[in-house]
Amino acid sequence: MFKLIAIALALFYCISANAGCGKDVFECRVYQGDEIKLMPCEIKICASANDSTIYWALQDGTEIYDHAEQGFNEVTINKEAAQQLPSDILKDPVTCYSALGKAIVICADDVSL
Repeated sequence: MFKLIAIALALFYCISANAGCGKDVFECRVYQGDEIKLMPCEIKICASANDSTIYWALQDGTEIYDHAEQGFNEVTINKEAAQQLPSDILKDPVTCYSALGKAIVICADDVSL
């Protein structure tokens, strides 16, 4: 019995040691048509050895969800299909998401936690 508990605790420690989250508040830019809005947004990044999840919560209630794991990636803005823009087409160290089929782009500078 003691051996089983020791193994369970060791596994728990190993799993939690490989996962972590961080969050911070950034200034996000929302591009919609010819208009640019600046607003605070909280960005939370969680990652483990096998997957990563990024949450953005903008002050206006907009939410971005980006989950990636071993060949699978899901990105949504307000639960609708979206995409992260490739960094090689952007000029600055910036992270941007775009809603599919809608003229809206949301960006934040240097998203690293």
